Amino acid sequence: MISALKTLPAWIKVSVYFIILWLGTLLAGTVTVLNDFSFFLAIAVLAAMAFTGSLRKATIGCGFFPQRRQHLIQFAAGLACGICMLLVTAFITFLLTGDSWQFNRHPSLPLILLTFIFCLWSAFVQEAVFRGFPFQVMLQRYAPWIAQLAIAIPFGLMHVKQGMSGGEIFITMLCTGMGSLLFGLAYIRTRNLMLPIGLHCGWNYAQALIPRTQPGTTPDSLVIVSGHVADYNFLNVIAPYLLVVSLAIVLLLFMGRNLRQPQSSTIA
Repeated sequence: MISALKTLPAWIKVSVYFIILWLGTLLAGTVTVLNDFSFFLAIAVLAAMAFTGSLRKATIGCGFFPQRRQHLIQFAAGLACGICMLLVTAFITFLLTGDSWQFNRHPSLPLILLTFIFCLWSAFVQEAVFRGFPFQVMLQRYAPWIAQLAIAIPFGLMHVKQGMSGGEIFITMLCTGMGSLLFGLAYIRTRNLMLPIGLHCGWNYAQALIPRTQPGTTPDSLVIVSGHVADYNFLNVIAPYLLVVSLAIVLLLFMGRNLRQPQSSTIA
């Protein structure tokens, strides 16, 4: 059975993989206790194992964990760059809206720590699920732009929520699609998930601490922003994001040529 699955074309493997994840999403929507990142990671690993034939290939072979010191450096660099990207994006937004901001003098340090742990786990699961088995299988058989597109679409759909308008769905797909391209390029340049996990975690963590999309504050916020919600429109919020992510993609294209590590084995 495993041998037969291994011979399937890459696009069929990836299609079946995402169908299984979609069915898992339907199940999690019915059984609330299953609606957790751990459940989706388990489904992704089991689906990958069905095509690769081993747990090692489905996890370590996909770069789930750092295997050398340079991988840890890549994660740390990605974390720092992700935070910096969010800071620049937020700074541009605040300039455009004219809002004032100040540091929160009474942040909840336990919540800040828990927020980091959650963002790290969320980034790890999402990158493992999307830039793990399916992306790497596509890269082995097709051009990078085909693999990027094949993953960007389901990655964007994952962020679409029930009740969204057509315009909101378009913006969500656009923003998450750009993020997917960045994370995918980070993997292509390094052939490891540590850099994209770091970028993903850094961005999400900084975004959780700084109210970039609307003024206000939360118990785990480091910054208090004073302004008007009406000022947080496409030009002031989405455009700076697209600009910063586009620049990051360009920089990674031209500066990341020496990041790739040799990879002698395939995952499927």
